[in-house]
Amino acid sequence: MKRLGVYLSPVILVNTKNFYDPCIRLLERAIEEKFMDERNRDMWHVVNNPSEVISAIEKAPEWNESARSFATLRKDFR
Repeated sequence: MKRLGVYLSPVILVNTKNFYDPCIRLLERAIEEKFMDERNRDMWHVVNNPSEVISAIEKAPEWNESARSFATLRKDFR
């Protein structure tokens, strides 16, 4: 939903005890393999402790409907 510009709020992964490491690797691989655009990396933020969540929300870059312009399949995708 965020990638399509429908959900605009921050997504914070609280990676306590490295629980979300596989998910983070998957997201990074999606970018490396051109499944997602580099700009999609700004969709999520990772913190290690719950005490860091508020700060991460406050520092998260604005995400708006313009994300729709790079959410579509690229013509050069192979």
